[in-house]
Amino acid sequence: MRKKAKTILIILILTAAALTAAASYFLYSFYVPDEQAEVLGNIRYTDAEIRRMAMPGFKEHNSLYLRYLRKEIELTDVPFIDSIEVEYLSPNRVRLHANEEYPVGYFLQDGYRLYFNSSGIVTESLEDASMRKEEEEQKEEKERDETEEIMAEGALQEPETGAESDTAFRPALTDVSQVSGLTEKPYAVGEQIQTDNTEIFGTLMTLGKLVNKLDIRPDEILIEEDETIALRYGEILVDIGKDTLLDEKMSRAAAILPQLEGMKGTLHLENFTMSTINIIFSAYQEEMPEEDTDNDDAYAQDESYDELYIEDGSYDEMYAQDVYYDGTYVQDEYSEEAYYPEEIYGY
Repeated sequence: MRKKAKTILIILILTAAALTAAASYFLYSFYVPDEQAEVLGNIRYTDAEIRRMAMPGFKEHNSLYLRYLRKEIELTDVPFIDSIEVEYLSPNRVRLHANEEYPVGYFLQDGYRLYFNSSGIVTESLEDASMRKEEEEQKEEKERDETEEIMAEGALQEPETGAESDTAFRPALTDVSQVSGLTEKPYAVGEQIQTDNTEIFGTLMTLGKLVNKLDIRPDEILIEEDETIALRYGEILVDIGKDTLLDEKMSRAAAILPQLEGMKGTLHLENFTMSTINIIFSAYQEEMPEEDTDNDDAYAQDESYDELYIEDGSYDEMYAQDVYYDGTYVQDEYSEEAYYPEEIYGY
């Protein structure tokens, strides 16, 4: 009897060992290391972040599990990404296809950036980084003041601070520009932006692709009341007018903007046509001193002044002052007739 029990025990031990070995073989034969998980289609998130979304634990590193039970991963709680599709390549290798969202712009509302897509629907709301930085600086200053007070009392100790939880994933959004003048109404995620010009969203999408392709992303896109568009690059305003010849206008802007570094003014592309040769840059003027306000020879007292030019870029020389100039002909690499930026025509 004792011998029979011993035999059963040995059989159980061997069976358990065999099952453990089989399980280990199954797990490690189909184990996918991080470096064997190829990532495609990601712009907002890094390869490592996409892998963490798709394969957060040990079981998710199993290629069979990914192939049959996790083939398409819905990500409703991660901004700017809809899903990740898993492509099985081999027992130890998979390919992850990230289906990210592509917002065409954002506008500011109560300290948050509201991102919208090409249909004009608000898709995400994220805290404005500049606002958060300012709050963090104020918090750090307050903590320093508290520490100094404690030291002055002779009882130095670390002030209690609430550790702010860091988000797991941080999307890259440097290719998305701020849009101003689109709306003044408050919106929530999922709502449609109301506007009479519904084509503006398609225009913004096209414009976004162009400025990213040409690597001339603006600081801000301005939509005027007459539905014309201007792009702000620091102190430079590029007036592109209506939604016509956007490819050509932005190509000209990309060629001219480097020549305007350090200047202030408006680059006029609003009346650009395929026959345009010269492009006008109107430099802003500094305000005149008060004692010169009665001078008949003085030019405009603010940064607004009239310009007269015709379509081919020739300028009506109606102002001739010694200090100020009205327009600068800038070199256009597409033009047969070059005007160099250091030659300031005006006066």
